[in-house]
Amino acid sequence: MKIKNSCCFAARRPQRLQELHLQHNGVEAVGDQALAGLASLALLDLSGNRLHTMAAAALRPLLSLQVLRVTENPWRCDCALHWLRSWMDDEGRRLLSSSERRRLRCREPPRLSRLGLLEVPPNSLVCIPPLVQLEPRRMAVRLGDSLRVSCHASGYPRPQEQSPSIHPSIHPSIHPSIHPSIHPSSSSPSSTHSS
Repeated sequence: MKIKNSCCFAARRPQRLQELHLQHNGVEAVGDQALAGLASLALLDLSGNRLHTMAAAALRPLLSLQVLRVTENPWRCDCALHWLRSWMDDEGRRLLSSSERRRLRCREPPRLSRLGLLEVPPNSLVCIPPLVQLEPRRMAVRLGDSLRVSCHASGYPRPQEQSPSIHPSIHPSIHPSIHPSIHPSSSSPSSTHSS
């Protein structure tokens, strides 16, 4: 389940909602605007879900928040959680119990697996930009010819690959210009696409 907006939490008056218990519901993502309009929310329980990451923007609308529960999630401790690590030392002290703070553990990357987020030095919360390698890099083909292109992507978090779009350039022989769309995701680190 991916939570994108607050419409589903209280059909009549979400602005008066004080407690939101979403523990063990298979929640995979909380969008930046998912909790907008819930300024009266005092308790948010997202424990025991499938959250890998969460943006700081998701918590900003929660002006009255007093208790936050986010343990037992498979957190991916990378640059996207740098804010959470800093927040836990500052404002998070008030919202997360000391037990919660100790139990917020990294699942990924392997080198940080099972460490508590507070045990991870902030400079270890890194991301590696996507790197895309296309094979062959250049090829001349004629209209109607078949073309096979391999695309290998790496980075952390692992890039999500989508089929490339092929745009022939204007040239005496047609040279395709390939523009794959790369987005952070949990898909495999490399794969092959054919067109």
